[in-house]
Amino acid sequence: TWDLKYQMDIKKIQLTQKKATDLMKSGESSLNTHLFKWKPNYLEASPKFMEASSMFENIGQYDPAIKCYEKLALCYEKLDDLYGAADAYQKIGFIFLNQKKDPKTAYSYLMKSVNLFKIHGNLLKAQDMMKKVGKKCFEQNHEDLGVQIYSALMEEVFDEQYYGTGSEVITEYLNFLIDKERNSVAIDLYMKHIKYLQSVRKYEHLVCRAWLGIICLHIIMGEHYIAEEKLSTFGSQISKPMSSDEYLAAMGLLDNITKGDEANYSKILKRPIFTQVEPALLRKLKKFKMPGKEEIKKMANPLFGSGVAKPKPKEEEKAAVPPKVNEGVEDVKEKIQDLTIDSAAVAPVGEQKSEGKENSVDIPKEPVAEIKKITEEKKEEPAAKPAESAGDENKYGGMFAQPLLSM
Repeated sequence: TWDLKYQMDIKKIQLTQKKATDLMKSGESSLNTHLFKWKPNYLEASPKFMEASSMFENIGQYDPAIKCYEKLALCYEKLDDLYGAADAYQKIGFIFLNQKKDPKTAYSYLMKSVNLFKIHGNLLKAQDMMKKVGKKCFEQNHEDLGVQIYSALMEEVFDEQYYGTGSEVITEYLNFLIDKERNSVAIDLYMKHIKYLQSVRKYEHLVCRAWLGIICLHIIMGEHYIAEEKLSTFGSQISKPMSSDEYLAAMGLLDNITKGDEANYSKILKRPIFTQVEPALLRKLKKFKMPGKEEIKKMANPLFGSGVAKPKPKEEEKAAVPPKVNEGVEDVKEKIQDLTIDSAAVAPVGEQKSEGKENSVDIPKEPVAEIKKITEEKKEEPAAKPAESAGDENKYGGMFAQPLLSM
């Protein structure tokens, strides 16, 4: 019975293949030109290619199916049916993505489809298709292509005209990024979302939620010190930070991580505000491993924390300052008193060193004599007279003296 069913299926596939091949040839003949037919008949060829492409795809013969879809897209473009052409390119893209596992070629066809949908005015259709393709890329571990597709989609979403209908795409994209540990890309997307919301001056609660997401991602990445910096920036950008559930939740998480209090950390994650964050982010926070004592000590010091706060450079060694030249005689006297000059050491130049003093140094006589001369001159200088007071000046007459007799 099984062999009979298998033979019937084979026969059915062969009949379908023959019929599809005949339709494809008939469509090509409608596009051909000759002496008595100057123009291709696109209107006649399009339904033939449509039926043939579906038949080939159903029996798993994807190469002739792609060929028929390409001819169908050409017919629709010549007939100014942009929606039909976009749909044909979309089907080619999904064949390359799902069956042939060729995401790069799929991307080129799908972008053709998106552009035609936009020209046709059906942006929602284009966005929906890009969401499906991006999701499929992440599921098949083609993460780079998925990021590329979603990045192109974000350009459409961050537009005030379409933000309301496409805002859920941001959450979907963030979930994919966090699940695949593309945390830096997720942080960039959060920041882009914040800038857009601040530019339109709306949805402050979404701004707070995005800041909470950024801080949580830095916590997951072990960048505690950066998370504290982001919390400070978050508090400076909103009007009443202490009344924000997101701000208080982020501050509580950081505080309990610093203390190593896992019980209170888990309690904070049960707050209602965490039901509104991305599910992937909440899963990562619940799996977060509380740091040990040594790691907590490092968190308190930005020099040994995440590494973003770079250690301060060592102070350059101060240049040696040359000693000041003491030109005053009193300073010279003090230096002379400190010196214990041996009479033998002050011998004239050329004389023999004293016996028993091998380490003594011959000091010229002239400098010592000069020093003595300076000190003697200083002693002979007369003492300065004390300054006369203002009363004495008035007493003997001066600029402030007043004539007493005139009174």
